[in-house]
This record gives sequence, structure tokens and C-alpha cells, in this order.
Amino acid sequence: MQAVLFSAGLGDSIRAFYLTDRYTRLSETNEMLAVILATRNLCVHECFLHHPNRINFKIIHIPGQYDRLFAEGLRRKELNDALCLVARSRLSQRF
Repeated sequence: MQAVLFSAGLGDSIRAFYLTDRYTRLSETNEMLAVILATRNLCVHECFLHHPNRINFKIIHIPGQYDRLFAEGLRRKELNDALCLVARSRLSQRF
């Protein structure tokens, strides 16, 4: 399963929606996609709950993990990789 990661607050996530094609690409997917939300702001979650293509999303909300991993000294790619690992383990716990 492919994944897309959003690890910013509401304002930064919406800015990313407009400045990149990530949100549009989500509309075009026909296969199941993991949407990883590493943010404490639940409003970001709402953007995906009401997305027209939400039937193809597995929303994985991991609040607080970004701050924890950042405090441990992880940055950039290592931080994103660690967030994806946390999300993958959370997804496997559900099923």
C-alpha cells in the first residue's frame, strides 16, 4: 500500500495542498492509499474525512509522534521514515 505523509499543522497542510499536487493526486488514485497524519490538529483529519475520494483512504492519525521523534534528534528523511514506521505498526495493530 502506498502512503502519503502530512506532518504539519492545519495552515501548513492547506498551504501544501495549494502549492503541490498532493491533494489533487489523492483525487486521482483508484487504489487503497494510507494517509498518515502526524499532527495534533484534528482539523487536518477533517480535510480527508470529507475528501471526495475518501473511500480509497486508510487514515492513520499519529498525534504527538512528530514532536517525540523530533525531540529525539531525528530530522528530514530519518524523521519521515520513522513516522512511516510508526504508522505502519499502528496500521498492523488495527487488522
